Amino acid sequence: MRRKECTYTLALSTYAMMLRDSRNTLTQTLLRRLEGEIVTSRQYPGGCYLCNSCTAETSSDDEDCDSQINNEDNVITSDCVETTGYALLALLEANDNTYTPCLANWLLKQQNSRGSFGSSQDTIVAMEALAKFAGSTFSKTLNMEILVDFSDRSETVILTEANRYTRHELKLSSMPQTVQVGVNGTGNAIVQAVTTYHGCNCCDSENCFSLEVESKPTEPDSEDGKRIMGIDF
Repeated sequence: MRRKECTYTLALSTYAMMLRDSRNTLTQTLLRRLEGEIVTSRQYPGGCYLCNSCTAETSSDDEDCDSQINNEDNVITSDCVETTGYALLALLEANDNTYTPCLANWLLKQQNSRGSFGSSQDTIVAMEALAKFAGSTFSKTLNMEILVDFSDRSETVILTEANRYTRHELKLSSMPQTVQVGVNGTGNAIVQAVTTYHGCNCCDSENCFSLEVESKPTEPDSEDGKRIMGIDF
């Protein structure tokens, strides 16, 4: 049986080896191999990622291996987030800044409106990686002015040392509309757009909602003829 290597295992092993002995020859080999698995994102410009795929060492058509996921038309799974997180941690340990910004950028794009990811496991790994990345790019000087232009108004957010760890939210008055963001000053900040909507998960369009109502008097008729009714549904 031919030996195969999964990207998740490669990312985790590389990170573990970087923590143990970053100068080891095997560690450097794993690091270069990991970089070769990084996929440039087409959906998110400036982002790159890794997914938990398997590749055979001697053949690319091994039936026992999953196909390489390099198309974001496929559903991004928790495995992709976790694998990318371990890759980011490994490259940060190596002080390799070639891919760390794009890996962090892609991870940030996968966060939901609550700031987490698909599961507890991938959230822990991704947040650890993003926290370490934030620490590596930390700027002692923070004096930024973020200008946000909506279709109907403009807002300005000032970031300083006093509110460095404060989350600022601006709500759109209507959708759809164009939003433009401009930044002046010195420091690092993350700007994220979140869209939340509610939909009906219906089997067919004709039977999306069903309601049966039964009314009955709860009190005797009043002198003016009015009746108080209760509705059960």
